[in-house]
Amino acid sequence: MSRWFGRVRATHLHLHSPRSRPLVLELESRLAPAVLYVSTTGSDSAGVGSITAPFATLTRGIVAAMKAFELADTASELRTKLKANTAKLRAGLEAAGFTVKPGPTPILPVMLGDAALATNMADALLKKGIYVIGFSYPVVPQGQARIRIQVSAAHTTEQIDRAIAAFTEAGRELGVIRG
Repeated sequence: MSRWFGRVRATHLHLHSPRSRPLVLELESRLAPAVLYVSTTGSDSAGVGSITAPFATLTRGIVAAMKAFELADTASELRTKLKANTAKLRAGLEAAGFTVKPGPTPILPVMLGDAALATNMADALLKKGIYVIGFSYPVVPQGQARIRIQVSAAHTTEQIDRAIAAFTEAGRELGVIRG
């Protein structure tokens, strides 16, 4: 359900949405020539954003921006799923014996240390249907080679389980973890 509400006044349309302050700031920078008035009020935690634009300028860009606000209002489900997927994959890899660098993002660095090992691990995982990237010096500090995993809210539980199984199998084959 959209949290948008608005009103038409003379030749202008005024739209308002709670929790849209960051997106209004983005629109302000991208659509400033087309939008007569963009405002943000409130604190970051309870920010509110609104747009007032000439009716004639409601082009596809403005309509797309309105859809972006609507999607942002419903995106909490995707954020929740992304956090759950990230936590599940991290827990599964750590339980298997991998060292996963801590951090709050859905990018999980699986630390391997050796550049050749990171390359071999990425190759072994690709053969098992898991596409990951191995990073080594000079991209990361010497001796801190890793596999980089990018988790998505679109991943299913089955895909996360398959990735954990493939990592575990490849890790045992290459002597990264004991089994």
